[in-house]
Amino acid sequence: MRNRICLAAAVLCALAGEPAAAQGRTSSVLDCRVTVVFNQAPLESVLRTLKRQYGIRISYSNTALNLRQPVTLNAQNQPLRQVLGEVLEGKNIGYELVGDQLVLHPAPPKAAPAAKPAPAAAPAATTTTVSKAVIDKAPDAAPAAAATPAPRPAAPAETTRPAAPEKTPVRPKTDKAPAQKTSAKPASSAPAASAKGRTATGGKAPGASSAPAGKATKAAKPAGKAGQAAESAPEPAVKVPDNTPANDPGATASAAPAPGPDAATQTPPAAATPPPAAPADSVASAAAPAVEPPAEEPARAYTKAAQISFLGPLGSNGLRSGQTVNHVSINVLGGYAAGVEGFEAAGLFNVDRDTVAGVQLAGLANVVGRNLDGFQAAGLANVLGGSGTGWQAAGLLNVATRPVAGAQTAGLFNFVGPRKRTAVLTASVDPASGAETTRYEAGPEQAGGKPAVQAAGLFNVSLASMRGGQVAGLFNVTKETRGVQAAGLFNVAGTVRGVQVAGLVNFADSVQGVSLAPFNFVVHGYHRLELTHSETWPVTASLKLGGSAAFYTFLTAAYDGFGSGPRRWAAGYGAGTDMWSRRRLSLSLDLATMQVNEEQRGLTKELNLHNQLRLLLGLTPFKPSSHIRLVAGPTVSLLVTRRFDTTEGRVYSNLSQGRKLWLDEGNATTKVLGWYGYSVGLRF
Repeated sequence: MRNRICLAAAVLCALAGEPAAAQGRTSSVLDCRVTVVFNQAPLESVLRTLKRQYGIRISYSNTALNLRQPVTLNAQNQPLRQVLGEVLEGKNIGYELVGDQLVLHPAPPKAAPAAKPAPAAAPAATTTTVSKAVIDKAPDAAPAAAATPAPRPAAPAETTRPAAPEKTPVRPKTDKAPAQKTSAKPASSAPAASAKGRTATGGKAPGASSAPAGKATKAAKPAGKAGQAAESAPEPAVKVPDNTPANDPGATASAAPAPGPDAATQTPPAAATPPPAAPADSVASAAAPAVEPPAEEPARAYTKAAQISFLGPLGSNGLRSGQTVNHVSINVLGGYAAGVEGFEAAGLFNVDRDTVAGVQLAGLANVVGRNLDGFQAAGLANVLGGSGTGWQAAGLLNVATRPVAGAQTAGLFNFVGPRKRTAVLTASVDPASGAETTRYEAGPEQAGGKPAVQAAGLFNVSLASMRGGQVAGLFNVTKETRGVQAAGLFNVAGTVRGVQVAGLVNFADSVQGVSLAPFNFVVHGYHRLELTHSETWPVTASLKLGGSAAFYTFLTAAYDGFGSGPRRWAAGYGAGTDMWSRRRLSLSLDLATMQVNEEQRGLTKELNLHNQLRLLLGLTPFKPSSHIRLVAGPTVSLLVTRRFDTTEGRVYSNLSQGRKLWLDEGNATTKVLGWYGYSVGLRF
């Protein structure tokens, strides 16, 4: 017997300690920061948004709660506790925290302030006989004590029998003064209930007055000034609880010994004062409506100083491996745990379903369900289900579904997912049909954006903003870059605030910096078409593209063959900058190089390169916002040729014919010629 008593005491102590631990683990649920915007959105849509956007587990009953109540809220980085208080305010809904899960339940409404009653003598003690019928209409004889009727909480429907009409005037008996006569109107027009032990509200069935106290409720006491109400004020209504036997609807609730036969006849009150509502985040008391238990209990978490395992549950934690947070974890082949706060190493892999704070090493792979705060290294891959702060290093790849503040280095590629975005739910109602339409819109991106670096042998992909840099052998892709983006082939970015360097081409939406590549395509960038005439080429066309006027590149082509002279044409590439710009004036400097083809048939295969430096002054002749600008300025040409002219019998180019040369150098195989010229034209 003694052993049984000791065992029972030990079990009770263990169960008593668990709620405190669970409260410490789950207190962070109500403290998490939430950013949401709702405009007349149904409550059910609001709850679904909190579930989906922030992973909050919420349970509720669709039948017991009114989920179509509109919600208008604008919360920016506020605790979930405060947001829930504003969302559920005035909706007769409360909640309690069960583990890390929020359980919503009906809450009694707040009572309206009662009218101040007229001074009168205290009412006499009475004994009230209550039938199971629910009386909906109050007498007209108590206007002084009338209060706003409180809505009854939703409950399962039950069949009730209305009370018989009351025609006898009420004469409550008092000890100090004779009671004032009050006439009561009929409580209901329905027929009176007839069965064993059933009477009208004013009567009492034989034997009904001796009902057990546990099966009847006490009459509500008047609170505050209501206790000094006049004798004509009715007593508060008494509701028979659900555990009253169904075959004893005439059970009574005794407030005091009956002073006389007249005390058995009472009229129903106008309203009952409900109990005060519990705080929003408090645990429901015994008087709160019953709430269905959640479908899934949250997993308990344990903490161990150290553990060692061979593979998964084959270790010191056993079957509790997935529920244990370890400070030191050594896995021979592979391990599985709830999290790590310290150090973890494995020969093959580590799997942690929650958070790793510290150092994690694996021969093949590391998999973390939520967040990383520290260093993670693997021979093949690191996979992170949330955000991270620190360094991910892998032989092949790093993958994180949320941004990593720190560094990612991989032999092949790095991937980072987008930041969490707030969901703005808008609701509209058609006045004609009454149909409600809801729509989710992407809200602002959550705050964040600490410096980060991605370096990979092949490519980097970031669906979030990068503050730092991306370096890859082939290409980089990011939503926004603040820093340097360098790739051997191409770069793709939404907004560039810094420098883009690529071996071939840069793509961007807008650039607040410089894009350096042979080709730069920027949607909201610098796009110009220039048509000019010079002393060398009658027609020259240049297509200028860049992130901004500070630096651009262009493709250029020229043609000469309109007259009787020999036909020639050229094509090439150039770069330039707008050194100075005002509303109507600008000054640009361009450098172009073109390969000149002087053969009448075929192409010139020898080197025949025309290099030209242009200093062009631009003028807008019309209004400043016009897209047409006149350009003109001096040029400096430098021709490098190895073309052998059979007619001349030497290295020669027709391009320099008739020019006043300031440079004429070379030998039998190469000639370098220089001259001054001009360029004039239009820029669109």
